[in-house]
Amino acid sequence: MEPNQHFEFQIERPAAPAAKRRRFMPMYIALFLAFTLLVGGAGGAVGYYMSENGEPEPLQQQQPDNTDPANTGKTPDKTAVPAAALPSAQGGSALSIQEIFEFGDRSTVAISTMTDSVNVFGQPVSQASAGSGFVLTADGYILTNHHVIDGASDIAVLLYDGSEYPAEIIGGDMKTDIAVLKIDAEGLIPVQIGDSDSLKVGDQVVGIGNPLGELANSLTVGHLSAKKRIISIDDTPRQMLQIVASVSPGNSGGPLFNISGQVIGVVSAKTVADGVEGIGFAIPINLAADIANELIQNGKVTGRPLLGISYQELAVLDNADDYPKGVYVAQVNPGSAAETAGLKDGDVITAFEGERITSGSGLLIAKDLCRVGDTVTVTVWRSGQEIDLLVTFTEEAEEVTEQPTNQNPYFNPWGR
Repeated sequence: MEPNQHFEFQIERPAAPAAKRRRFMPMYIALFLAFTLLVGGAGGAVGYYMSENGEPEPLQQQQPDNTDPANTGKTPDKTAVPAAALPSAQGGSALSIQEIFEFGDRSTVAISTMTDSVNVFGQPVSQASAGSGFVLTADGYILTNHHVIDGASDIAVLLYDGSEYPAEIIGGDMKTDIAVLKIDAEGLIPVQIGDSDSLKVGDQVVGIGNPLGELANSLTVGHLSAKKRIISIDDTPRQMLQIVASVSPGNSGGPLFNISGQVIGVVSAKTVADGVEGIGFAIPINLAADIANELIQNGKVTGRPLLGISYQELAVLDNADDYPKGVYVAQVNPGSAAETAGLKDGDVITAFEGERITSGSGLLIAKDLCRVGDTVTVTVWRSGQEIDLLVTFTEEAEEVTEQPTNQNPYFNPWGR
């Protein structure tokens, strides 16, 4: 796409890197995807791959240089330059929607996957699906949603210039719905990473993605509706950005930009129900970038803290009125951080580091902001009085019993 003539600078598209050609997945399944998947993620194994050139540098938040030598106030065409680590950088000068697309278009990719399975007759079948993603590094690291590539046996990445590459899975994290892919390419245009914590409700946001799996690099514009919106997907609470923007099957994994052209979120889900319009969700980039760093360096997320309890929402208890607002501790696991700190069965957790806790999902979100080895104050109600206990977190194992029991019946993240 050529820039508008009134621009005072020229945006030159870089020469397309030598592509490994392959046939991109057929798009006739798009209509099916629209009714069955938000982005068409398929379940399955997550692999681990590391470049022969060694581990890449961790992702850092980047501050765009929104000036030019002629002092025109326009943003020059340049690759993002790493600046301070998250989340220190502030937003740059406001860009037009057209300028944001000129930059974001070159960094956004379409993703096509094929998943092998067995039908009811025991016959092997393959299912195609599609999603979006964006370039993290010039040497081919791609960020997307975990559910986009979960279980895929064949993954293809389509760049803005039409070149296609097979992709390998570096790692995926179901809990945060983040995954990283790697393609064998050089000279790609990475996005600029922004600061999702600096967003304000009402801020304009711009998304680029692959709706319906066949409309690659489509633009959508909206506003931030809410920050720190806690929603539960597959019994896993997530703290998300709520947006008003057109989000369709195939958009998941795509970048969400602020008005300065920085990525501040990863489009992930939408609410699907009769009478519901324009309610979408995105993973904050401050979280997504941290998870991506872990996946690139380790192939998995390490150091997640474990409290070591099973709990219930008070609303499900017959005698809920006998307790203050909080989370009911149904069982304390032997040898856990909770037992060491002195938590007991029947306690009600009412606060975490002084912040009131009213739901299990709120407790899990607060816990997941901590690291293994951190010591925090957990306030519990016991026998009519509140007690402060010091909890030092151990590392989360494969089997985790800390699971929420509430689920919004109107939230259908993948359109199923």
